[in-house]
Parts: sequence; C-alpha cells; structure tokens
Amino acid sequence: MTLLNTLPYGDSIRNLEYYSTNDFINSQSAMAEFEHTQSLNILLIVSIIVLVIIAVAIWYLQNLKSKQYSKVVVLQNQELQRIKHQSDMFGYVLNAAQFPCCLVNAEGKISWCNEAFSSFYGRNSGEFDLFSGTDATFDRDSVAKSTVPSSFHVRIKDTYGKVFGFKRTIVPIKGDGDKSDYAVIENIAI
Repeated sequence: MTLLNTLPYGDSIRNLEYYSTNDFINSQSAMAEFEHTQSLNILLIVSIIVLVIIAVAIWYLQNLKSKQYSKVVVLQNQELQRIKHQSDMFGYVLNAAQFPCCLVNAEGKISWCNEAFSSFYGRNSGEFDLFSGTDATFDRDSVAKSTVPSSFHVRIKDTYGKVFGFKRTIVPIKGDGDKSDYAVIENIAI
C-alpha cells in the first residue's frame, strides 16, 4: 500500500491549493468591503423606514389639524347663522315698529330706515337733519359729539303738513376706535 492509499481522503493531497499572504489580505479587504456595503445598505433601509414614519406622522398631524379647523369653521358658521337670524328678527321688529326709526352715518346720510320713517318723512329722504324741529337754544354740538345715548324733544311736520311732538333719541354706534360711525335715531310720539 502506498502513502496515498492510507490518507483518509484519497488523493486530496494533490488537490491542495496554496494561498499566498496576498490572497489572504485580498480576501480580508473583500470581506471588509462586503461588510461596509452591507452596513451602508442597512443604514439606507433604516433611513427609508425612518423617513416613511416621519411622513406618516406629518400626514396624521396635518389631517388632525384640518379636522380641528373644519370643526372651528362649522362652529363659526353656526354662530354666523345665529347672528343673522337675530339680526333678521331685529330688523323685522324695527321695520314693523310704528315709530319712525333710522340708521344714519356720521355725515347724516340715511343707511337704513323703517317703514314708519319712510311714510312720515317721505320716501326720498336721502339725508336726515338730526336736529330738525329743535329750538334755537338747543346745544347741537354736545349731542353730536356725545358717546352716550341722548334724548331731546322736537316738533316736526309730516309729509302732509301735520305737526307732531316727538321724543328723539340718538344712540351712537361705536366704530373703529372711539369714533361713532353710525347712530340709531328713534322718534317716539309724545
């Protein structure tokens, strides 16, 4: 028997490959490069997952915020409808009132008047003299500059020439700042 026959793996000794140290160094650098590439791939996958989580969180928060804004808009619309209903009812009541009433701006131009005002003073009343029917001693400036309601007596002729006595009340309406932009004028017969 030969030496080759006594080896456990047959003639595998002939198939032995000899590696040099360069081959070992190259295999280590290839392994290091593979590990580095694998680390970069893992980092890339983790980064993508983190970005997706952040995008979903941003979408959720925006969706939540838009739902909150829509609730606020619904509440504001309900409040506007309530105010409109009140103002419509208030306008209906003032329009149905039997005493002449109007809304004038700072220049004395009529912005709104009820039916009683139109029928008493005439339909074409574009301007209204707040102090018509007062006597000569009446202090017009103090009433015009007043920021609180003021009442005084007037005697006025209607469109048919009949004279009436009224208690006129001027109620200033505050605008921007302290300036009164409008005033409500009520004339109640005495």
